[in-house]
Amino acid sequence: MSWTNIQDVTESITHEFVCALTERWHEETSSFHLPVGEMTITLDDVACLLSIPITGRILDDGELTCEEGIQMMQDHLYFTAEAAAKEVAKQGVAHVSFGKLKRCYEELLHRCNQLIEPDT
Repeated sequence: MSWTNIQDVTESITHEFVCALTERWHEETSSFHLPVGEMTITLDDVACLLSIPITGRILDDGELTCEEGIQMMQDHLYFTAEAAAKEVAKQGVAHVSFGKLKRCYEELLHRCNQLIEPDT
């Protein structure tokens, strides 16, 4: 998914919708509590939405080279080449720390909110 596709998607999502979802998120259960029931986002949902492959063993870091990891971070997580290389060097393998991944998606959400409300 490219940044242009994200802009297309965000045009159909209102700020109110995003706020409503964040109000219904319960971190302790990692799920949304909606009027129709509880909704959990699965790994398969994330893979479909972000085009991240989830094939193979869950902790199969022997087959992924650092160069491949850097390329995947650029293609799928919107890292710059420098930021991806720095993260791989910090981790020592082609992995991203949870904290870094969280900050990445918080920044992406902030950018999306700016597209939704251009005055902010």
